[in-house]
Amino acid sequence: MRSMNYLVLLGRYPHYLSFGFIHYYFSFLGQTFFLSVFVGSLTEYLGITNEGFSLVYAAATLSGAFLLPFLGALLDRVKLRDFSLVNGVALACFCYLMAYVQDRFFMYLCLLGLRLTGQGLMPLIGSISIGRYFTENRGKSLSLASMGLSLSETIMPGIAILLISTLGWQMAFQIMAIALICIHLPLVWFLVKKNDPFQRVIIQRESLNVPVLGKTRREVIRDKDFYFLLASAVTIPFLITGLFIHHNLLAQIKGWTMEWIATSFIFYGLFKIAITFLAGPLVDRFSARQVFPFHMVPMIIGVFILIPGNHPVFAAIYLSLAGICTSLASVSSTAMWAEIYGYRNLGSIKSLTTTAMVLVSAAGPVIIGVFLASKSWWWLGLLINIITMSVLSLTSYFILKRKRIYTENP
Repeated sequence: MRSMNYLVLLGRYPHYLSFGFIHYYFSFLGQTFFLSVFVGSLTEYLGITNEGFSLVYAAATLSGAFLLPFLGALLDRVKLRDFSLVNGVALACFCYLMAYVQDRFFMYLCLLGLRLTGQGLMPLIGSISIGRYFTENRGKSLSLASMGLSLSETIMPGIAILLISTLGWQMAFQIMAIALICIHLPLVWFLVKKNDPFQRVIIQRESLNVPVLGKTRREVIRDKDFYFLLASAVTIPFLITGLFIHHNLLAQIKGWTMEWIATSFIFYGLFKIAITFLAGPLVDRFSARQVFPFHMVPMIIGVFILIPGNHPVFAAIYLSLAGICTSLASVSSTAMWAEIYGYRNLGSIKSLTTTAMVLVSAAGPVIIGVFLASKSWWWLGLLINIITMSVLSLTSYFILKRKRIYTENP
């Protein structure tokens, strides 16, 4: 597989890249940026506080995190299409049931399902399928696939707010579930055929006597460097989940409206898409090892600006820089794990890192929420995150500088 530009890559592998794209896109049903739009409606309907919702949200996210490694490891052993279809049906069911929550426990079960099958497994399926099939063009391929999430981040908050204001939040969840059944599942069935080698790429390579190298999950766990790199990989999900789910509190502190923040998500999505086009070639040319350590820099700047900035324009600036950051993280992190640990057990390794990401995502709303709920000390939580991101960026740079790369090609 020789190096290709975006247009050639799309022309050569439209079905495979689209398969990754739709999984990134429909993961929005379990993502914080989408669910945060419903927080106000849910807390009012159930008669609970923001803090109460955060605890339920954190519990659901943590529960999903413990299940994710077991389900994610199946991606190294079963056919992608079968796994995806089952996961899609489950996600649609949980989304539909969200319209009927009556108490905290029912909401916990529904959020558990949405976070596990949506935020956890959907992007995992998309990233693993692309990351292990494409080697020489891995960066650009991941860029194209991950644009599905960028697109949903751009348009889905606005669509959700429109549906809530016109039809109500219950109907909004029902419509989303129906859309998943009518759009996502038929596309999965069509894009990847039953016996397509894309589904079992590892076995296909071994049958052709092509060496498939890589560390096992046990070997990765024993690598001390892994934990420093993991800390760098999960810091942004921690911060962004904490901020996004409490945008209503941030709006109160800054004097903004939720409608303006939802509008500002357009900048988040546009910048994320634009940088994704640049991130792919950067990873392919310089390697993910050299790109990954710098992915937190835009967020460091964005949070630093957010602390003193009260004008509404700062919401757009902060979300624009967050979009740049998440784009760099999305493309470089999956490629980085494949580069330094190989792709033979990429499903198991990536599910492990995704589990860690989900765990810190559960802590984010609680910890960040405590700071944002304080009128006097809200800025301290953001300052601590700035320092943490700066230290981890330097640490990951020096670690990755001495790591070897697996260079096997299909």
